[in-house]
Amino acid sequence: MSGGACSFFIFIVAVAPLIAHPFFRGDIEIFFRALQASFEGSPVYFQPNGSEHTKPPLATLLFLPFYFWPRPFFYAFWDLLNVIALPILIWRLLPSGRKWRFALASVFFVLGPWIRELAYGQYNLITFLVLLLTPLSRSWLQGPMVVGAVLLKPTNVIFLPWVYAASDRKHWAGLSFSCFATLAGLSMVYALVFGGDAFMDHHRQYLQFAPLMHLANIEKPENFGLCRLLVSWIPSLKNVSAYFFLLGTIVSFALCTRWRNAPFVLPLIGILVVLTSPMVWFQNYVLMLPAAMYLLDAALRAPRTLNVAWLGLSAVFLGTQLYNPTLLGLDQFQALRTISPPVCAGFAAMAAVWWVATRRTFEFV
Repeated sequence: MSGGACSFFIFIVAVAPLIAHPFFRGDIEIFFRALQASFEGSPVYFQPNGSEHTKPPLATLLFLPFYFWPRPFFYAFWDLLNVIALPILIWRLLPSGRKWRFALASVFFVLGPWIRELAYGQYNLITFLVLLLTPLSRSWLQGPMVVGAVLLKPTNVIFLPWVYAASDRKHWAGLSFSCFATLAGLSMVYALVFGGDAFMDHHRQYLQFAPLMHLANIEKPENFGLCRLLVSWIPSLKNVSAYFFLLGTIVSFALCTRWRNAPFVLPLIGILVVLTSPMVWFQNYVLMLPAAMYLLDAALRAPRTLNVAWLGLSAVFLGTQLYNPTLLGLDQFQALRTISPPVCAGFAAMAAVWWVATRRTFEFV
């Protein structure tokens, strides 16, 4: 199948959520509600309409340039970014020698999460693409790219060891300085736009509110993270949920320290982000794309890794495609909540990626 046919396929897939939710993207709308509350002097994080704004105040500022856009126009623009991000990501992750028919097959394994990513106006793929392109960007752009991606998705901190490992070591100091300069610049702009008192008050609200919201979200049945699964078995673990995120960051750092940017490292980190985040909705599993591409490449290239690679891909398909939020409403699937098939799929994919990597010994050099 040609690249044009694959692009057409991606376009058709994107139409489905646009028809289902033509003029509303709930997750992205939260930022505009926060901006409106900031201009009105109302509470940003304890909103009476029940909006769950869980991002840092500076993340809200990133959407200030779009605040006065007509909302349907902005939604269309955001949908376009999400649709474009997928083929660009695949192109960047595509192993040498592979064609677009291979890329089309890999999309099949994350199609369900990606459609929900579009329908809810999420930004997992967009921020992941930004981090993936950071090592290739000019030094003055790297800081804003990293800071923007982490502000929108704080769990992207787990990707930072890879960003540094993929960057030239001599640019590490410049990247760090650029990140701090970006944070300082955003802070000054926030204080100028909303006032210094609002800057302090909103950050105080956030520090008080975020832990409470994380604890509340851990118990939600639509949370498909490892933390949610373990808390359902051992409720006392709810109070140490932050340590799962810390554990993911430590493992990511260890992988990048030992093997830097070997081909199997980024797929493993993508799975770590999904599994160890305190709040993991179904659309977050779109970050399994690097693992799906890695396993599919192993299944098609090397017969000795074919069986395990296909087992890993089958687990991803069963856990994130067949078991999905629509089926959660059926009585026949209620018993599966106790084992959380998406989490099991993540562990199966992680084990398959690691097994394949140990058989492709050249990757450990």
